[in-house]
Amino acid sequence: MNPEAPLEERAYIHADEVLEYALRALERFGKHGDHFRADWDINRMVIRSEVSRLRKNGLSFEEAVGAVADDLNVDDRTVSRLISHGKS
Repeated sequence: MNPEAPLEERAYIHADEVLEYALRALERFGKHGDHFRADWDINRMVIRSEVSRLRKNGLSFEEAVGAVADDLNVDDRTVSRLISHGKS
């Protein structure tokens, strides 16, 4: 997901996760037509994955959300809101 990062900081997404999000996005497109936002869904997937990676490395949820928010130059609440809306 972030090939420009140093090797020890790179994050990865399993192919099955990408396929799951792609299928859900296509289902939403079928239901809602032009309200489809693939970039939004992919961004949420990447953000969730990065928070999860940081949590596995020992950070609390709040610390992980804060670190991702800092990287994206947004507030913690924005990141928390993006990852809290179920599986989209």
